[in-house]
Amino acid sequence: MHEKPRVTVVIPNYNYGIWIEDCLDSVANDLYDNKCMVVVDDASTDNSAQKVFNLITSPSEFTNNGISGIKGFYKNTNIEIKLIAINKTIGPSASRNIGMKSCFDETDFFSFIDSDDMHISGKIKRTLTKMLENNGFVAVVYCDYENFYVQTGKVHQQYKEPFCLDKILNDCIIPCHSLVSKKAIEEVGFFDESMRVAEDYDLWIRISKKFLCYHIPEKLAIVRRGKHNSDYSVPKNIWQKNWSRIREKISNEP
Repeated sequence: MHEKPRVTVVIPNYNYGIWIEDCLDSVANDLYDNKCMVVVDDASTDNSAQKVFNLITSPSEFTNNGISGIKGFYKNTNIEIKLIAINKTIGPSASRNIGMKSCFDETDFFSFIDSDDMHISGKIKRTLTKMLENNGFVAVVYCDYENFYVQTGKVHQQYKEPFCLDKILNDCIIPCHSLVSKKAIEEVGFFDESMRVAEDYDLWIRISKKFLCYHIPEKLAIVRRGKHNSDYSVPKNIWQKNWSRIREKISNEP
């Protein structure tokens, strides 16, 4: 581990060009300096990749673990950013996996945020501090957040429950925008790329079988809610298929 732990924030994006700069600004302004942002654009059709590229200072090509993209600094700051543009849509699970693999060797912890969502400043430091206090035992740190409904402008505070293994086997109490240790990924594997939705829930369950998770009862993220979310945009039969896959995995494991 680095003397000051290295946090890579992985940001999958598909056609959220109207919001992605807000997302990147929020991560850049989150007061922890040893961090890198990795945007994986999943063959967007709204020019998202170009919008991100235009925000990169001193861009240059990179290749790592067979993954190629552009690296540089975000908006003339010293904050490192990578952009990986996929030519054919592969889905959020594979996008996150590519983001992690592109900098796996240089990272201590991964944090995830969807490109329509935002950090509240302090998120990285608060979650990382709790992780380090319990290093080796806790592998996921999650927090409360604010739901922002884009159609109405209404705001709703989302309070999550403290971690309990029995509880998580019945309900996804951990949000996707959580901090995860690289050690956990090495132990249980990456996101299941066959899953279009609920892929984060599947990962949390696998991690929970080997490690503890920790809840910080503070609002540290903003989540946009609306018709663009997978709750509305992904057909119900796909949701049912993925939930059934999770239940099957739980029932088949000791």
